[in-house]
Amino acid sequence: DFFVVNPWTQFWNITEQPARILWTFEVGQMVLNLNNDQTWRALSLTHYLNQRGPELYWKISHGECELFLFAWLFVGAHYVIAGGLVVAGDLKGDTFCGHTMLQHDPVVRDKALFAHRSHDKFSDSDGLRWSAIKHFPSLSVPPHVLPGLASPEAWQIMLEKGQYLVDATMGTEAWIPARWLGIGWEILRHKDQSQCACKDGKADVCWDVRNMVDQSPQSRSTLDLLDGIQEGTQYLMKRLVNGTIMRPDWLRDWVRYLRSEGRGGG
Repeated sequence: DFFVVNPWTQFWNITEQPARILWTFEVGQMVLNLNNDQTWRALSLTHYLNQRGPELYWKISHGECELFLFAWLFVGAHYVIAGGLVVAGDLKGDTFCGHTMLQHDPVVRDKALFAHRSHDKFSDSDGLRWSAIKHFPSLSVPPHVLPGLASPEAWQIMLEKGQYLVDATMGTEAWIPARWLGIGWEILRHKDQSQCACKDGKADVCWDVRNMVDQSPQSRSTLDLLDGIQEGTQYLMKRLVNGTIMRPDWLRDWVRYLRSEGRGGG
């Protein structure tokens, strides 16, 4: 979840911060300096807020992605959101089927640290691979989010009615919630599933970006690494899991994999 923070949330007052345009944390992928006291203070406050989330704090926020950010702001802990917003996906003919957010090293340029395959899980996928990378032009407020900056009421309307889209394949016409379109970056959703479908519990259209495919050597190197990870992960899923249940000998096979194919496969 990488979103523009709600400019009208009560958390600006709670944490004694001036309201401004900020982006949330992608909390599934973080690198923490555990030798820093401020990090532990921020983590402790985040834990407190999330423990009480169901009864209060989740109701006045966008969930943990905002709570992490506001905890860091309140204690004054330093943080960096690494630049280089990137989507990885597959190519089906001339169609880019984006399904993975890549997070990069904040110091080493173009070095991917995390691959968040958030839109096409291995357990559901029809076989989409990592064969292409596209970069977002810049970090800016997406056009469909801008109307929400006018008032609290406009923000709520924006969340509920992000954009009206027609799915030619499914034969449906509906408002697409803003979070499906990207509240933090401008994700382009394909009009239909005729070229590719991304699956996360159910089939959905894949993502695209207003940029050309990155043909650089660094991009190719990243894709080769991701391809090895996909091969290894799918191999492990077959060996370790029976349906939704771990096999009795999963630990033995896991160790064997790490000692042989896994070591070389990334």
